[in-house]
Amino acid sequence: MDHPWKCLQVTGMKGDPYHTMKKILAVVIIIAVALVVWVVMARVVLRVQVEKDFTLNDLNGKPFVLNSVGGQPIILTFVLSRCPECKTEATNLNRMY
Repeated sequence: MDHPWKCLQVTGMKGDPYHTMKKILAVVIIIAVALVVWVVMARVVLRVQVEKDFTLNDLNGKPFVLNSVGGQPIILTFVLSRCPECKTEATNLNRMY
């Protein structure tokens, strides 16, 4: 009697006819676990809050107080002028804004 999953069996494989199906299931489980870990970590990162208020000067030299945004989400990035990746990031953020 043929196994129902014979189409997944590797040709010439002796022993367990479900070998390929087990490999596929293992890969799916690994991907699912990785996805769950990624989602949990993303939520942890998103929940990080700045505990202390601080003041920085904006591009026009005016002081900017972090608490002045009233709980609205903000993007705060620090750019090193000699860093090509930082310049690209700043350009992309300006484009999005």
